[in-house]
Order: sequence, then structure tokens, then C-alpha cells
Amino acid sequence: IILQPQGAERKVRRTLLEQGWLIKDEVLVEEDGLIYVVMAYSKSKGHSLNEFREREHKWVQQILSPIPDVQEDSKQIIAQLMWEFGPLLLDKPDELLRRQLKDHIKRLEDISEQIGKTRSEETLKKREAVLLEKFLVEEVYRWLYQSA
Repeated sequence: IILQPQGAERKVRRTLLEQGWLIKDEVLVEEDGLIYVVMAYSKSKGHSLNEFREREHKWVQQILSPIPDVQEDSKQIIAQLMWEFGPLLLDKPDELLRRQLKDHIKRLEDISEQIGKTRSEETLKKREAVLLEKFLVEEVYRWLYQSA
């Protein structure tokens, strides 16, 4: 099957893999200035959930290894980002993925700025979480494009 989800890529990937589908390929395409993910799944050929779980563990270690005192939250966020942006797409970083990551960082900056206007304890905790995610997306970006 070929899919082009709009905004629920992480959920689509996980759900189909959990139901026994295999990811054959993922590509980013641009149309009218918007970037879309196109996914191909098969029941017989492709990458399994177990394969991606192994890869997830390795990526978390590689991305976070230069960072001292890594918290468990950071590991979970990196794993979520892998599923959000696509494990196969992260294997072959290109200009569209670069733009997606940069756009995500900008959205997180905007959210942090808006949250920062309110000074309640609850919003400060939310802002800390957003800033942590932003930092980790920046680390993923550096990991992917540092040697490029």
C-alpha cells in the first residue's frame, strides 16, 4: 500500500508496523511549497518494527552520547522524533528533510515564545519541555548534517 498521511506520520508508521506491515520506502515530496511524506508498505518485503526498535536504540545512543547528564526524557523524545520524521528518511537525509527539521525547530521556538509570555508554574514547565524538544531536534539536525 502507498500512503500520504497529513500530520499523523508517527501514528501511521507505528500502527501499521504493529499490525505486521513492513515499510518498503519513504520519500519526501514537495508540492506548492509544502512537504509531504509518501510511504510504501508491504506484507512481504521491507523493514520490520523490531528492526526499527534496534535502530532506535542505536540512534538514541549516537545522538545523545556527546551530551553530558542525559535524562530519560531526552531518550524518549529522540525516539519519538525518529518515528515522527521517519526512520528511513533519517537514513537518507536530503534538503527536504533539512527544511522539515528547520521548520520544526522554528515552530518550537514560536511555541516557546508564546508560552514564555505567561508566567504561571504550569506554563513554565511546558516551556521547559518545549525547549528540551527544540534542543534535541537541533541535536538530530547536527547529527544528520554535521558531516554533510
